[in-house]
Amino acid sequence: MRGWGEVAPDWLPFVGGRRLAPFAVIIPAVLGGLGATAFWAPVPLSWFGVGGSAAFSSGGWEILARLCVFPGMLWGPLVLALTCAYYRRRCRPGKRYADGEGSLAA
Repeated sequence: MRGWGEVAPDWLPFVGGRRLAPFAVIIPAVLGGLGATAFWAPVPLSWFGVGGSAAFSSGGWEILARLCVFPGMLWGPLVLALTCAYYRRRCRPGKRYADGEGSLAA
């Protein structure tokens, strides 16, 4: 089993099965996380009256809409948090675990 972001999938042409450079994974992940954060940023601002807002026929529909949209708003910050963890695991010197690979997996 190969870890995500460590070895390219075999089906990819030219790079399949090869080890990926950490920054070949980190740079697109940071750009994607920032892009997703910027995409969803207007939504919570509209909830506080900044900019336009959709009109709902009742408060129940508005609550349902906010609950449905909320996971999308978390996408960008979660990608950035996972990218930070990936960077810390792959790029920073630090403690090594018992298996010597820097991983908790047995």
